[in-house]
This record gives sequence, structure tokens and C-alpha cells, in this order.
Amino acid sequence: MKAKLERGAGFRGVLDYALGKDGGNACEIVGGNMSGHDARTLAAEFALSREARPGIKKPVLHVSLALPPGEDVTSDKWAEIAADFSEMMGLEGHQMVAIRHHDTDIGHVHLVYSRIGLDGSVWHGKFDVHRAIEATQLLEEKHCLTRTKGLDDGPAPVSRPTKGEIEMQDRTGEPAPRLALQAIIDAALEGEPRSIFAFIEQVEEAGVTALPNVAKSGKMNGFSFEFEGVAFKASQLGKSYGWKSLQERGIEYEPDRDGEELRARSDEIKRRITEGDGADAARPGDEAGPAGDGLEHHQPEVRRLSGGDGADATVSDGARRGGADEGVGVDPFEREGGELTAGAGEPLPAAGADAGGSGGGLDLDAAADRIADLAATADPSPLDGEPGPPLTKAQAAKAAAWEAQSAALGAPEYRLSFKGRRPELANAINLGKGKGPDGSELFYSRDDVRRLIPYLSRQNLLGYDIYVTPIDKAQHFLLIDDTTPEAVAEMRAAGFRPALVQQSSAGNVQAVLRLPRRDEPQEQKAANALMVQLNRKWGDPKISGVVHPFRLAGYANKKPGKGDVFTRIIDAAGVVCERATVLLEGAREKLRAAMARPPRAEPKQRQVRQLEVLSEPSNDAAARFDALRRREIGLAEARNWMLDDSVLDYRAAKSMGEEGWSPDEIAASILARSPNLVERHRDAVGYAAKTAQNAVGAEPQGDLTQEDRPEGP
Repeated sequence: MKAKLERGAGFRGVLDYALGKDGGNACEIVGGNMSGHDARTLAAEFALSREARPGIKKPVLHVSLALPPGEDVTSDKWAEIAADFSEMMGLEGHQMVAIRHHDTDIGHVHLVYSRIGLDGSVWHGKFDVHRAIEATQLLEEKHCLTRTKGLDDGPAPVSRPTKGEIEMQDRTGEPAPRLALQAIIDAALEGEPRSIFAFIEQVEEAGVTALPNVAKSGKMNGFSFEFEGVAFKASQLGKSYGWKSLQERGIEYEPDRDGEELRARSDEIKRRITEGDGADAARPGDEAGPAGDGLEHHQPEVRRLSGGDGADATVSDGARRGGADEGVGVDPFEREGGELTAGAGEPLPAAGADAGGSGGGLDLDAAADRIADLAATADPSPLDGEPGPPLTKAQAAKAAAWEAQSAALGAPEYRLSFKGRRPELANAINLGKGKGPDGSELFYSRDDVRRLIPYLSRQNLLGYDIYVTPIDKAQHFLLIDDTTPEAVAEMRAAGFRPALVQQSSAGNVQAVLRLPRRDEPQEQKAANALMVQLNRKWGDPKISGVVHPFRLAGYANKKPGKGDVFTRIIDAAGVVCERATVLLEGAREKLRAAMARPPRAEPKQRQVRQLEVLSEPSNDAAARFDALRRREIGLAEARNWMLDDSVLDYRAAKSMGEEGWSPDEIAASILARSPNLVERHRDAVGYAAKTAQNAVGAEPQGDLTQEDRPEGP
């Protein structure tokens, strides 16, 4: 049983979805403690609890529970499961309605809860995902349901066939490619131990391409496989096919002895994949032309590419050339909504286009690009200037996009960061953090980023979004995020000229303005103010910092619901925006004038007197606030958040509240230990008291936390 949890602000929207706006027989209410039978009356009932805590921003908890394919239970059983789940999650007594859907082959039920109890209490849901997984495990045991993987279960030794694979076998009478590949590898490992080269040769005789992922140091990280035009990584076959397990099953490899030869073998396999074993070699599934000319005459066909969870994804032959498949080598720069321009207006080459930039579609098997990306090094550290293996056509297109993007930005160095879009991936990674010569952050040159294209392609394919941040002491880069083509047109009409405009998903655009930077005390503050002003008018009103990451051109958007759309450059003019430069100077003048005015002595003295009459915090409370604030600073730095003192105060105070400290102790700790508090706030005492009171409540008040801010495109 799978559980999915989401929090939301409005009951009517989720009820319309769960019950269907048009009614019908696709759903039925099977349990809960509500009396209503439609979205309108149920939403009115939920309003009773909402009114008890109007300050709670997200009172809705939406849970979906789904059984494995082919399994279902009666409506009465779903009612029992819903009641048991509520009790296990600590939600008994909260308003809830359970709605069963009949519109798919997957048996599932939607549970809509109010997080606010009728007595005004709030369900906080700490570690709610882990608790939900544990609860589903208990529900499976109690109700005699199929056991699924839980928190303590490792990957299966051999992955089980999917529903699509079973249907394919029934339809064709032949094993699905993944199952056949498992059998070929198993047969190659029978008998006495063998060298890694003998293993590669034996599976090749059976029609399998085994591409070793070997670092320059000789360290072997595992294999990627291709069979019958389908690319697989070892994790898609099962734990028994990972490198450690393959060694335990008899493959012999010594890095010092075999490393150089294995790297050469890997480069040769990549060359064969990229070049297709020569101009006249037909790929699997291709048929000779009617005259036997040896040329490829692609027939409309359907290939199956195994997704990251073992499920099958269907890709047509035409989609291999111009669609998107998990970030593989397909055309990421479809010219929709305008030509792609670089500087002087020359068209950028489409992904997979010939070196001459013909942009005539991608004459390349998507599986070949996928396996090449999977086989790229997992270690980005060696940047010694060596050219490395030749790029695939898709990687070459990414490199061309980077050349245009970096030329438009013109920064000497860049920060590279990732954001994981799958549950098993790290939420945020700063690639250069701690990798500098003295343990500082390492920034990457334009050429460094280009050499990292295969590595970045691999990370993108695995489910990471790829971001770049230009680092330049001589320039500001103001990002207008989450904007639209219409808004960019309005900006241009108002005199603003972006250095870079790129589209990251349907109707979603990012524009970057370049303008000179000065060495002044308030320079960053002035630039931040201008960036906020421009985003409030044309972009993301929540954006706050001028040193802000945006998407690396040419890479797929892995954010759920975005469809793996590639970030494509619309305009790469590379110009300095004169209009923004004038506005920035105006912001500087205001800050200079503010600094030149004499400080107001009386309000500050009054605050000092107020501070003196307050009781001092206990040593334990003050020390705890310091420790929690330092932790939040480290977290903000790790995730590339802006270091905002008020946000840090609030998050440290919230943690103290969860630990049981009183509002008075928290407020006194803020007053005693928050840096430059009197200078930052005219009413420091009121600020400390309000922050402490909000922190002790269940929900953040106002726009204080980074995690509640909407993400970019």
C-alpha cells in the first residue's frame, strides 16, 4: 500500500477533485465522520474547525492510499482501513471524509482531513511521511493485504516484472527486455569466477551492451546495460546486479592492473554507441531500405524505455527525434514561440543537430544517449583540462546551449547546484561546497562547466534539476523569475533589455538583467531592493536575493508536473541593461542619504531602557537559542538560502517552542542574543515578543520561512 500526503489551504478545491465536480459513479464516500455528501456541504462543515484557528495557513491534509495493481477491497474494508489509518497517524477526532475512486485499475481511496481539531488543537504531523509508511505496513498486516516495501526494506535482489512487462509477455510470447537481460547476466555469471573483460564479451555475444562506469582513478562504479534498444541502469534490474553484488557473484577486477584497459574499453563502447558502429550499421529495430542500400529507413515503431522505478515508458520513433524522454538526447530546443538567438541573432543549434547547426531533428536512438548519460562519471572532481570521451549529440547540444548562455552572462565563475525531484534524492546540493583549496566553496569557470556536461547530464537523468549562479565582483545579475513572454514584452516596452531570456516550462520564462556593480557598503542591499521591485511587477513577488540560481540551459525540468521540458534559450543578447543601471543608481542614492542622516537618538535610547527592564534569559535558554540559530545558519548555507536574521530568529525560536521553552524565555533569548537587534528593529521588544508568540504556535505567521515560499519554474 502506498501513501501520499499533501497539505493545502482550501477544502473546496480538494473536495471538488476527490468527489468530481460533475458527480457520477466514479467515486463514493465510504467513511469518515462528516454528514455532507457533496463538496459544497462538506466544505461548509470543514469551515467549523477552520474558524477555530484562522491563523493556520494550510489546514487541509489530503492523503491518498493506493493498493498494488490487481488488488482491491470492498468499500466497507476501505472504511475500516481509513479509521485505522486515522488512529495510527494521531488524527482520530479530527474531521475526515474517505472517498473511494473507481476510475482506474488501481484500488485507492482519498482521505481529506482538517488538521485543526474542533477544540482548536492542531495536528503538526512531525515525520508524517515516515509515520504514514509505518502505518501502511501495519495496515497491510492487519487486513491481510499484499506486503510492499517499507522503511527497513532494501532494494529487491531481483526486480519483479511490471504489469506492462507481464502484458507484453502474454501478448508476444517473448520475455520483456528487462527480464531477458537479467537472464543473460545470470547465465554469464555461472561457473568459475571470470575477469571483467570476459564478462563484457560474454554478454555482448548475447546482444547486450555492458558499459562500465569507471573513473579516471580506475575505480569501478558499476555497469549500464542496453538490450534490444532499451537502456537500463543496474538499480532497475535489482540489487543483485549492482557492482558490489556482481563482484560477489564472481567478476574479478583489480583497478591497478585492469583500470587503464577498462577505461579504454569503456571509451570504445561509448564510441560505438555514439557512431552506431559506422555509417552503414543499422540499429536494433531498423530495417534495410527497399533497394538494400544499407541506409536507415525508420518505420513508425514503439520502443519501451524503462523508467527510474522500473515502469515502462512508451516512446514513438518520432518522439525519439523531437520529444522528451527522461532528459535523454532528444531535441530540447523546439522552436515554439520565437527563434533561438545568440548575440548577433544567429540561430542556436538544436540538440542532436549536426555541428553545422542544421537543426534538422535528432537522427539518434534515445536509448543510446540515455545509456551514455548513465555511464558518465559519478565523480565531478577531476577538472584537469583533459578533453575526456567524445560527447554524444545530445550532450554536444547541451554544450552549445551552455556556450550561448555563458556568453550572454559573461561571468568569470559560476556556482553549480542541484535540487532532487525524487524522494530518494538529496533535496539540495551545492556542488562546490567545501571543495576549495582551503575548504571554501569552489566556483567553476566557463570551461569547467563545459567539461562537466556529461556528469551534469547524468545527474539530470537521475532526477536532479541543474541550476547555475553567476559569480562576478564587477556585475549584478538580476533574475526576473517565474515570468511570462507577455511580461517580458512589457519589460522591453518599458526600456529594460535582458541579457538572457530562457523558457523553463510551458508559458514559464526566466529573464536575467546584467548591470554594473560598485564597491559600496550598501551595494548588495540596493541591488536586492531593485530585484524585489522588478519581480513584484513582472515576476515572482517572493524573490528576495540578487545572488540567485536559475536553470542551466539545455537540461530537463524535473519538477513534478513539468513534463521533463528542456530549458531552452529564447534570447541571449548579452547586453548591459541601461534602464536597470539608472534605477540601481537611484536605489544607491536613497541608501546613501539614509546613511548620511543622523540617527534618531531618542527611540534607540527608549529601546535600551526597555531592554534593561526586561528579565535576562537563563543561561540554558540563551545557550540553546545560540545553538539552534547556528544550526539554522548552517542549513541556510547548505541550501543556498539568503541569510535573513529575522528568518533565523524565527526558526530558532520555533525549535525552542517545540522543545517546551516558554514564550517569555524565548523572547528574552532573542533580545539578549539576536545580533544588531536594536539597529534592525525600531521596536525590538515588540518584535521579540511577537516572534516568540508566533513560534510557540503551530504555524509560521507571515512570509518568514524559506520552505513555504513557492519554488521557481
